[in-house]
Amino acid sequence: MKHGDLEDSELIYGLAPTMAVLQQGKRKVHTVFLQKATQRDIARPRLDEICRMAKEQGIPIIQRSRKFLDNASADGSHQGVAVQADPLKTPEVLAMLGASGSSYQIETAEGRFQLQARRRHPLWVAISSIYDHRNLGSVIRSALFFGADALLVPLKHSARPTPVVSKSSSGAMECLDIYATKSMSKVLASAQKARWKIVCATADSKSTSASVVTTDELPQLSGPVVVVIGNESVGIPPDISELSDINVHIAARAETPSHIDSLNAGVAAGIVLASVKFADE
Repeated sequence: MKHGDLEDSELIYGLAPTMAVLQQGKRKVHTVFLQKATQRDIARPRLDEICRMAKEQGIPIIQRSRKFLDNASADGSHQGVAVQADPLKTPEVLAMLGASGSSYQIETAEGRFQLQARRRHPLWVAISSIYDHRNLGSVIRSALFFGADALLVPLKHSARPTPVVSKSSSGAMECLDIYATKSMSKVLASAQKARWKIVCATADSKSTSASVVTTDELPQLSGPVVVVIGNESVGIPPDISELSDINVHIAARAETPSHIDSLNAGVAAGIVLASVKFADE
């Protein structure tokens, strides 16, 4: 939803996303909106912290009605606060290059960049055909929690990093680096060439060389990794799954009805990422 003359801006809503926007500094922030009659369930210290950061950054704070915030947010779950900011930038990745320990390189449309991993080795998450914004938010939250460095999303046929995604991720979307690509298979092929392990969350094996294991059996890894999460209905497309080094699936612990044969992408991402361990950590 656009407000005032800032046609290219968007409204990020909720306590955690608003705090993350102000803390991370990845977006140009124009205004902080507070509900006139503050909801009783809002933790006052968190609102005070938001106001403090906004004042330090010279960002106007404007009080608005609850109706205004209800209309501006997707489902009314704004918690009495929102921030108007420019859209989150998602640089286009052309190739993933070599890594040495926790240091690695990527090539984007703007040039090559040397980056530092959060864990012992680089860990990226790539998504395929995930259209539900709340599901994407859950994937991002899991990725950040389990130490991933970045999320790679397709430019087409995928949910994009919207305010709904930010709210669903509890603000994790503002903290995790997010990149886009026109060709997921091409970027993953470049990663594989540079000795990244491609781990696909699927039990199917389109690659004759891919091993198939459960999350309990996933071996410790000793280099950079990309975990690929696909759509729960259609899975991971052949042009990506054929690049897989390891196909990992989540085994049910008990008999389940036939129509519940998989987990949604957000839950699956959390379980798979929790199972990724580096031998030298």
